[in-house]
Amino acid sequence: MKSAMATEFTSVATDASASHPLTYDQSSSADVADVGILLFNSARKLVYMDSRACDLSADINLIESGYSANGILPSSLTMVVTEIVQGLEARIDTTDVRPIQVRRLLSDIDHPILLRGYGFPSGVGTNEGSVMILMEHIRPRKEARLKQAAERFRLTHREEQVVKNLSKGYTNKEIAATLDITEQAVKEVIKRIMLKTNTSTRTGILIKILGV
Repeated sequence: MKSAMATEFTSVATDASASHPLTYDQSSSADVADVGILLFNSARKLVYMDSRACDLSADINLIESGYSANGILPSSLTMVVTEIVQGLEARIDTTDVRPIQVRRLLSDIDHPILLRGYGFPSGVGTNEGSVMILMEHIRPRKEARLKQAAERFRLTHREEQVVKNLSKGYTNKEIAATLDITEQAVKEVIKRIMLKTNTSTRTGILIKILGV
């Protein structure tokens, strides 16, 4: 899997898309079940993070960068926050106070982590708002899940192979090299899987297969 850049952060901080580091006080973290919680303001400044979110962030860093680092916010998470804030800012109808929702499934199928992001407008007449990120560590049994999916969606052996490699974060080119087929063939297989699972994205396929 390709490594991803991670952005260090803290509660005093600055724009998540900027290069300035952000830090946080781990002693102020609170335990909240198995779901990690992070809160950001409209400027993408971290205002709250519990200890579970801290642990899961370390897990994501291990997956993306090959090392587990506490006090580091993975780039995949900052991208979700940025996407939500930009969505709030781009709203033309400022009377629309419905939250924006974004979901991202990270890691391979053995240890997937689901990010659920919510953008809450501050109120009528404004394009600003706050962001809440919920992080969940899902531990499905790989072979069992794939077998169930193959039966449920009537996946062929080739389609099952492609799903397995999609779950590892492989690109179409990498999947083609792994399975010794053309990149165009991979695209055709993914299209068939999307049709069978009634999805329209690669992430959608994995979420459907994992039963999230």
